[in-house]
Amino acid sequence: MNRSERRRYEKEFPKALKKAGDNCGICRKPLQHNSRTFGGVLADGQAALAGECCQNQLDVVMGSGIYINQNTDAIMDALGQMKGRSDGEPVSDALEASKRLQKGIGGLEDFVERAKQRAGVTGPVQRISLTDTPWKTDDAQWFESHPGRSHRLRPMHPGEEETLPPEIKDAAIPEGHRWEILVRQIKKGQRVRSAFCRDTRTEIPDVEAVIHAIFDTVARAQHAGTITVEEIAALAKRYHIPEGSAPN
Repeated sequence: MNRSERRRYEKEFPKALKKAGDNCGICRKPLQHNSRTFGGVLADGQAALAGECCQNQLDVVMGSGIYINQNTDAIMDALGQMKGRSDGEPVSDALEASKRLQKGIGGLEDFVERAKQRAGVTGPVQRISLTDTPWKTDDAQWFESHPGRSHRLRPMHPGEEETLPPEIKDAAIPEGHRWEILVRQIKKGQRVRSAFCRDTRTEIPDVEAVIHAIFDTVARAQHAGTITVEEIAALAKRYHIPEGSAPN
């Protein structure tokens, strides 16, 4: 490819992406989540985005990437935390790099799905944290020192609120309430966080069955509105709460 052909490609390819970036530019089939895409030039010199279905129809392949349309924010955030990691091996080939990226995203999603199933959590994942943070360290130490516990309710750490979804950060909460964090430890090193709008006028005993009941109630995707003391007390009794430890 000569210089003028490259300039033509660099000018036309962004237009092709903008026009139909969710479809293969050759057969027009919708691109599938976590599928490889290929930017290149057809035999007539036209720039095109091809899916895996039509890769071989490109006369020249200029680059390769991955198409994602599920859990996009969580995946992009996790990939940002992984920048610079390539198992110690440089990746100079764009085609090989996209293969690795596709495999990495698939592995990440499988890991998250297994963790969600074990945690009993439904709904989309908002953030996947792969790096150390003060709250992760604190949670790890807390569960280490409380071996009989799988659930915890705690205040937010400085800076932790910035990791919450926009709909939570921007939500108007009633007077006398504040955001706190529910944590469920699946196993050592794997934990799930959920934001909880707590009524500070209600005493919540630091008892496993009570915090377990609150976590399960908040984690239900269909749950919305106020959580009542009676609702939590009834569920906590099913978790063998000691008499006299119900919230009041």
